[in-house]
Amino acid sequence: MSDAISLSCCGITELADIRYDDSPEESLMEVDPSDQGLVVFSDADSYYYKRCHYGKGKALAKLIGKAKLGGVIAIPATLNPNTDNHVKAWVWRVNKRALRTWQNKYRKAHPRVYGEDGNEDPYFNPWRWTNAQNRTKSTRTASNQ
Repeated sequence: MSDAISLSCCGITELADIRYDDSPEESLMEVDPSDQGLVVFSDADSYYYKRCHYGKGKALAKLIGKAKLGGVIAIPATLNPNTDNHVKAWVWRVNKRALRTWQNKYRKAHPRVYGEDGNEDPYFNPWRWTNAQNRTKSTRTASNQ
């Protein structure tokens, strides 16, 4: 899961570890709209890593634009001197009102993940829920025969 990490400069936050998120929506849920002016996120450049799981930064930037959550500027890929991999970064100017509205709609649309208090349920496991639902369906089907 990604983390929103405040930098020493107030108002700028790094959205780190988006590669661990299952979706760009999950990454957006980590951003607190109350104290964000700019959010920086990065990813290994998918041009150089076509066969890897990278490209989540591009997907996140696309979702931010599509949902009209603020302006996003893409920084061209450059060589990371720490790893010798190519890295691409984005800077997002957060539209706080739009992000808060989007997050509230997302929480309501995913009640199994986000409880009634709006916080993420740490015990939610979609695999377990889906299998339990399938077992219930197969039990009903077997009893009807």
